[in-house]
Amino acid sequence: MKIGQWVEVQEAFDLKSVKRVVSADIRNVYVCTDEEYQAAVSEKREPTIIGFPRQFVLGVVNER
Repeated sequence: MKIGQWVEVQEAFDLKSVKRVVSADIRNVYVCTDEEYQAAVSEKREPTIIGFPRQFVLGVVNER
């Protein structure tokens, strides 16, 4: 996965959402909402992220 890509993640209670990739390591993918990603880019700061274990990242999706 590449920084800035869209991924679908499985959240609590089987909810699914699309997030932007900020970083990844061997166990987790760190994501944020598009709004947070765009705000962080424009404000030249690191976005506020949440980590998802890779098994809850369902895959890369086409850009929205």
